[in-house]
Amino acid sequence: MLKAAIIGSGNVAEHLAPALKKGGYKITQVYTRNRNSGKELTKKTGAVLIHSFEEISNENQIVFICVSDHSIAEVASNIPIGNYIVVHTSGSTHLDILKQYHKKCGVFYPLQTFTKGIKTDWKKIPICIEGSNKAITDKLEEIAENIGGPIYKINSKKRQQIHLAAVFANNFSNACYNMAATLLMKNKVDFKILLPLIDQTALKTHFSTPQQLQTGPARRNDQKVIKEHLTLLNEDKELANVYKQISKYIVHHHSND
Repeated sequence: MLKAAIIGSGNVAEHLAPALKKGGYKITQVYTRNRNSGKELTKKTGAVLIHSFEEISNENQIVFICVSDHSIAEVASNIPIGNYIVVHTSGSTHLDILKQYHKKCGVFYPLQTFTKGIKTDWKKIPICIEGSNKAITDKLEEIAENIGGPIYKINSKKRQQIHLAAVFANNFSNACYNMAATLLMKNKVDFKILLPLIDQTALKTHFSTPQQLQTGPARRNDQKVIKEHLTLLNEDKELANVYKQISKYIVHHHSND
C-alpha cells in the first residue's frame, strides 16, 4: 500500500486526503501550521499530526504539498531529501520550483474549486499530472486513476494556461455572481431568484460552445438597453465600469455574427 504525507490542511488537502484514503492509499502524516484543521484532517484519515518537516518519514512514497502557491517553494526547500516523490497540487506553479530541491518530483493538479464542507465527486474532476521523469508520471497517473476522473498529461506551460482559463471560468464568474447579488440586495430581492438561470447557463455549455451560447443586449448590440442599464448603475461607478468592459468584449467578439 502506497504511503503518503500531506503538507497543508486547507481546501485542497481536506478533499484530496480523504480521496486518497478512499482510493486505497494510506495517509501516514499531516503537517500544517493550522493545528485545529490539522487535527480534523488526521481524524478523517487516521494520519499522525507532525510538528516539523524533519519528522517526515522516509517510509512515505509520496509527499503532497497542498499549500498556497506563494508558499510552495519555501515548503519544498524545507522538506528533507528522501526517497519519496514530492508533488505540489498547484495549477500555476512550474514544476521547476520543485526540481530545485527534489529530483523526484511532480504535479498533481485537480482542476476543480474546493470549499470546506462541500463534497466533491472526484470521478468528475480532471486531474493534470506532470512528473520529473516517466516513472513518476506513470505513478501519478496510477494514483489519479484510482481516485478521480479524466487524466491529462500536461506540461507546466500548458497547465498555467489552463489555470488562467479556470480563473476566468470560475473565479471571475463567481465575482459576477457577487455583483449580481449586490444589486439584488440593494433592491431587497433574494439572490436565489437567479439560481435557475445560473444552473441553465452552466448546463448549456455541455452541449455547445460559449461563443454560440452568448445572449443578452451586448450580443445583440442593443445600445438602447445598454444605456438604460448604465443609467441604473449611475451611482456605482465600479459596477458600471465592469458592465462597460464586458459589454465591449461581447460586442467585439460577435461583430461578425
